[in-house]
Amino acid sequence: MPTSPQTADEDIRLLDLLSGLGMAMAQSFQAQCLAAGEAREAADLALGFQRAARSVRQCLALKSRLQWDAERRARETGAEADDTRVAHAERRKAQVRLAVKRYVLEQHASFDADNLLSDLEERLDEDALYGVFAGQDDINRHIARMCEEMGVTCPAVEEDAAEVALAEAPPALGEVAAKPAEAVRSDLGEPTHPLHGTSSMAGATELVDPIGPDEPPRQSSA
Repeated sequence: MPTSPQTADEDIRLLDLLSGLGMAMAQSFQAQCLAAGEAREAADLALGFQRAARSVRQCLALKSRLQWDAERRARETGAEADDTRVAHAERRKAQVRLAVKRYVLEQHASFDADNLLSDLEERLDEDALYGVFAGQDDINRHIARMCEEMGVTCPAVEEDAAEVALAEAPPALGEVAAKPAEAVRSDLGEPTHPLHGTSSMAGATELVDPIGPDEPPRQSSA
C-alpha cells in the first residue's frame, strides 16, 4: 500500500531520531570497549557496538528509500498532471482543426483548400507550441480567430453579427405607419382627446369637429 507524503515525512523524522540514538549507543560501546581491561569484556562491548552500528545503517538505508519513493511519487504526480494538460490542449487543437477545415472545404476549391489546410496545420502547431490551447476559454473564439487570420468566413461569427445588427436596427417605416394615430401619439407622450385630439407631428391627420363652432345648425326644408 503506497505511503502518503505526510506519513513518509513522519517516518523519516522517526528514523532520524532512531539513527541518532543508535549512533550515541555505538559511541558508548566504543568508548567502553577501549576502556575495558579484560579481553572478554571488550569482546562483548565490541559485539554491542557492531549491533548498534548495524541498526544505524539500517535506519539510514530505510530513510534513503523513503526519500527516493517520495521523490518518485512527486515526479509521477507531475508527469500525470503534464499528461492531462497535454491531452486537454490536443483535444482543443483538434476541435479547432475540425471546424476550420470544414469551413475551408465548404468555401474553397481543391487547390486553394490544400494550401489553406497546410497553412492551418502550421498555425495550429505554432499556437500549440506557445500553449494557446491549454486554457479553459471558449473554443469558438479560437475558431473565429483562426478563420479571420486565414481569410476564411466563419458562419458562427456572421450569424452573431447579423443578430446584433437586427437587434440594433430601428423599426421600419411600415411598422410605424401601421400603428393607429392615437397609438403613435401615445408612444410619443402627446395628449389626446376623443374628438379634438391633435398632434404636433408633421404630416399627422388632425381630427376636427364636423360642425364648426360658428356655423349655425342646419334646418330641415320640410
